[in-house]
Amino acid sequence: MNAAVTQTPEGKYIMIIKGDRPDKTSGFNVLQALAVSDSPAGPFELTDKVVYDEINTEDASVWYDDARKRFYAMFHAHGGNYLGMLTSEDGMNWKKATEHVLMHKQYVLNGEIVKPQRVERPSVYVENGVVLGTG
Repeated sequence: MNAAVTQTPEGKYIMIIKGDRPDKTSGFNVLQALAVSDSPAGPFELTDKVVYDEINTEDASVWYDDARKRFYAMFHAHGGNYLGMLTSEDGMNWKKATEHVLMHKQYVLNGEIVKPQRVERPSVYVENGVVLGTG
């Protein structure tokens, strides 16, 4: 289970968690679900909200941006061959961010383009409400 948790401005906590939903054609569809809690340690209550289910995704990270007054989530898109980003004003209702495709799964190393098959668990470092780095 690769869950990601962040605190809301109201002091609650939201969790984005990967889940499998049965699909008649492919057997299952990996989606990002949403849970809420009063504590970062839980217990979390699963909501009926789906954060994202357009394509199979994994390994979401989530954070609240104090300056922009909105939540962001970053994920690994299996079928799309990219790292994507979602956004929400309230942490409950999510949509594609303006910059939905953050990067295609490739990078330059010593002048060569490297195309890994998977890019796992994208993350951000947030300090005092400001994103200071990614990893």
